Amino acid sequence: MRAFHIFVLALFIVASAGCSSTPGETQQSGDQITVVMGSAVLDRPEKVQALRKYHGIEQMYDYLFNYMNRGAIRQSMKVHVSITEFRLGWGRDMMGIEVNVTENGEQLKRFHLVDTTGRGSQVKRLTKALAKRTFAELKEL
Repeated sequence: MRAFHIFVLALFIVASAGCSSTPGETQQSGDQITVVMGSAVLDRPEKVQALRKYHGIEQMYDYLFNYMNRGAIRQSMKVHVSITEFRLGWGRDMMGIEVNVTENGEQLKRFHLVDTTGRGSQVKRLTKALAKRTFAELKEL
């Protein structure tokens, strides 16, 4: 069992290394997943700076990648996630995403998710919760 865990970790590291992004970027893409900052977030330099500082794009990508690789998601499905809302430090922290799922060029589903948290490691908690909810939506397809 330990060998399997090491293999999965090595596979994850190799797959992540092949992605077209460096830490702190505004987008990250792979074969099946694309995560970007939406225009409303890009228009606010303080939001871009916070997402870069806490590696929000990378975390969202990594969580989705991890969930999708252990679930029964068809390889032909493409998931585009745009972070459309983001707030830190004013009451409850919040992140909203717009998800567009396509397969063979046809749109399967488009949905919007929002999550809030008031605890530490806000970006990590928000990206993980939203990635998990996105994966739950994908499993229904």
